[in-house]
Amino acid sequence: AIQRLAVAQTHLQQNNKRAFYDEVIRAIWGYLSDRVHIPASQLDKDNIAAILQQNGATKVALDQLLQVITDCEIALFAPAAEAGTMSATYENAKNAIAKVEEDLKTALLNKP
Repeated sequence: AIQRLAVAQTHLQQNNKRAFYDEVIRAIWGYLSDRVHIPASQLDKDNIAAILQQNGATKVALDQLLQVITDCEIALFAPAAEAGTMSATYENAKNAIAKVEEDLKTALLNKP
């Protein structure tokens, strides 16, 4: 995820919107696929929310992550409807991934 977000940051600096949003969403889906051991092709917003919640992710973290996915989808598939600034999306993606990871690690440490 960090490598993909670094690539996304390059696209951000070049103001390449399509490549930026595409890379951010790939970073998130790739991270989630690796984290829950499910192929990215089998992930969707509903099942990932359920899986992450079962593994200890908080509602706040899930909402933040799902919002970033939604923002990217809007920017990619309805470009006329700007989902927000690219900088904000980049920061939100980094924060969302970090928050989910923190929640999952905390839940794992607290399991009996």
